[in-house]
Amino acid sequence: AAGVERRCAVFIDGPKGELAIHLALDLLRHPRVAFVALHDMAPYRQELVKLGAFFFSDEGWFQEQYGHLDAPFRERPDLPAGGTMAFLLAKPAA
Repeated sequence: AAGVERRCAVFIDGPKGELAIHLALDLLRHPRVAFVALHDMAPYRQELVKLGAFFFSDEGWFQEQYGHLDAPFRERPDLPAGGTMAFLLAKPAA
């Protein structure tokens, strides 16, 4: 529709650790970014919760339905972060 700004989602593949978090926070300042998904974020869960993360892909209800998709990561103990994704939502425009 005319005059409607489209918004987008951004996916940051990991592991990029704290660099990914800083990039996500910068991206969320852009008015067209609706949310950012960050991959390989299990070690940063507490920090991300404080920043407003609203979903983690290792939550019990989600793992019951889709946990089989993470089987290859569970077979690789050398991958410390696994495959946990975290989602940060943009703040509504004032």
